[in-house]
Amino acid sequence: ETELLGRRDLTGETIVTIDPADARDFDDAISLTRSQDNHWHLGIHIADVAHFVPEGSRLDREARLRGTSVYLPGRVLPMLPEIISNGLASLQQDRVRYAKTVVIEFNPDGIPLHTEFVNSAIKVSRRFAYEQVMPIIRNPDEFKKRVNKNVRGLLSRMHDLAIILRKRRFIAGSLELNLP
Repeated sequence: ETELLGRRDLTGETIVTIDPADARDFDDAISLTRSQDNHWHLGIHIADVAHFVPEGSRLDREARLRGTSVYLPGRVLPMLPEIISNGLASLQQDRVRYAKTVVIEFNPDGIPLHTEFVNSAIKVSRRFAYEQVMPIIRNPDEFKKRVNKNVRGLLSRMHDLAIILRKRRFIAGSLELNLP
């Protein structure tokens, strides 16, 4: 966790994962900051599995044969050994992990301006299930003792940017279908 191998050190940023409550793998995370020019900087962090699976290696060939992990009720048939899939390449809370990160800069109106891809090292500040997030956004004061200020602020910023991007999609002609 201390060997960052030329990666951008993002371990001091507030980063969260948000997954279904029954998720079995935690391979993506997000961060969001605002700069002094009021631009948004959205970080999308994907576990760097490839770091642990060199191309052409025996492990890579076996993973290609399996194609994906298979999730069955009460059982997982992993594509990769558990030490990688649920350990080294799992974005566990409070653990330094290697990631592939894209940072997208948006202006205040949600127009993308710049995209940067980097190899990074991250540390997830908090892991959430989808159902946990909206109550925190709606009533942040109720969660002061359970969710730290930085994480509450991140969730609020994420909601603000999501609303801006959603409005832009609808202005551009997006449809919303609510089907059973």
